[in-house]
Amino acid sequence: MKSRGYDVCGYFSRTQASAIAAASFAGTSWYGSVEELAEAADMIFLTVNDDQIRLAAENLYNIDLALDGKIFVHMSGALASGELDILKKRGGHTYSLHPLLSFAEPGKAWKRIEDAVFSVEGDSEKMQTMTNLLENTGCSFFEIETDKKALYHAAACVASNYVTVLLDYAFSLYLDMGLSRQDAAKALLPLAKGTVQNAEDGGPEKTLTGPISRGDAGVIRRHMDAFEKSAKDKEDFYRFMGLQTVDYASRYGLQPEEKIKEMKKILNRGELDG
Repeated sequence: MKSRGYDVCGYFSRTQASAIAAASFAGTSWYGSVEELAEAADMIFLTVNDDQIRLAAENLYNIDLALDGKIFVHMSGALASGELDILKKRGGHTYSLHPLLSFAEPGKAWKRIEDAVFSVEGDSEKMQTMTNLLENTGCSFFEIETDKKALYHAAACVASNYVTVLLDYAFSLYLDMGLSRQDAAKALLPLAKGTVQNAEDGGPEKTLTGPISRGDAGVIRRHMDAFEKSAKDKEDFYRFMGLQTVDYASRYGLQPEEKIKEMKKILNRGELDG
C-alpha cells in the first residue's frame, strides 16, 4: 500500500513485540495503545482471529475518542461486516475484506498477495472508498452481498481445504498399495496440478478427463470391483465423488443420457438413481 501512495501509519497488537515486528517489517510505526492508533488512522484494519473480532470492535467502541467517519475493516473470510456493527453507533463505517489466498505460511503469503482476488462487503456509504483502495493498489476484487458471506466462504473452503482432503484420500489408496506418502505425492500431485491448469485454460468440457468423461463404464466397474476386494472402507467416498462427476458430465453434455444412466447404475451397485 505504501508503494501505491497510501500512508500506512502503523500497527497496534496485544503484545508490544508483535507490533514492533510488524512495523519493522512494513517500515512504519507501532503504537502502544489502540487509542493512539485510532487517533492517527482514518481506516483501521482488524486482523485478528474470527472469535476476537467483536471483542476488538467493542474495545474500539469504548475508547474516549471521536470515531465519526472512520472506516473499520476486518479480514475474516467467514464472517460478514455485521461483526463490527457496534462501531456504527459511534459513527463508523464497517466492512469485511478478504483475500482468496491460502495462508499456510503467512511469512511467504504476502509475496503472492497481488495475485489474490479480494471480496468486499459492507456499508454502501463509503464502499467507493474501499473499491478505490483496491483499484489503486492493483488488486482484483468483487463485491458480495452481506448475507452471502457464509456461502462465499463455503466455496473457498471447497476449492482449497477440501482439495487437501481429496488429495489425502488419493494418497491413501497408493499407501494401501505399499507406496510411501512421498512417492504417492510425487506421482499424483502433477496430475492434480494439470487438472487445475485445465480448469484455468478451458471450459468444463476440457477440464474433466478420465473414464467418466469418456463414458468408459467398464473402467468404472473395475474400480468398484477393486474397492470391493481391497479397499471396502474407502468405497463410499469414491462412489459419492463418482456420482458427482457423472452429474457434472451430464450437466455439460459430455455423455449421452443412456451412458449417464449406465455409469450411475454401476456406482449405485446396480440400483438406478431416481
